[in-house]
Amino acid sequence: RTNKDRKYRKLFKRESMKSLYLWIGRQVHTKYATLIFAVLSFIGGFFFMPLTTILTVYCLEKRNKIFFYAVLATLLSVAGGVVGYLIGIFLWDFLSPILFKYVVNPQHFEYCQVQYVKYQTQAIFWTTLLPLPYEVIAYSAGFCRIPIVNFVTLSILGRGIRFSILGTAIYIWGPTINKIIDKYFYIIFLIVLTSFAAMVYLAR
Repeated sequence: RTNKDRKYRKLFKRESMKSLYLWIGRQVHTKYATLIFAVLSFIGGFFFMPLTTILTVYCLEKRNKIFFYAVLATLLSVAGGVVGYLIGIFLWDFLSPILFKYVVNPQHFEYCQVQYVKYQTQAIFWTTLLPLPYEVIAYSAGFCRIPIVNFVTLSILGRGIRFSILGTAIYIWGPTINKIIDKYFYIIFLIVLTSFAAMVYLAR
């Protein structure tokens, strides 16, 4: 087992994703590194992909390209988010009967939809800025027919700020950011999970 493998096993503890992180850690210095990052960033817009963590690996390994990768992650993940937005629109007719039967009350959903549209600026900006699943945000924007220009603009702003803050932290503190992530990972994860569960409960 290489030192790089041990490094990322310590940084990322979630067993189900460990092999992905280790693979990324080995690929980051290959000639296809940027292409791999670009593809993963795009996929992260409409399918679960821990892009913040992947960006952390790339920034730690290539500190001279931190802000290049931050910008690339922002633009391509939002491009993928447009795909998620379209999926949300086209799958609504198929999913809505299931959602209304098993997940959410139609009247409550209509109320949430009205509030989402009314406060779309705050909702999209803050949810893209916080560590929440971006693909879910993209789907919901499509479900609720948020104007796509607003969705894209606010996504670029929110994710751009988020990734820039991450890049700046790594640029300033370097590898010591590992200890911060390692120490507070489960606390952050618990907060995100609790917030998501609360939103689902309130929508019922």
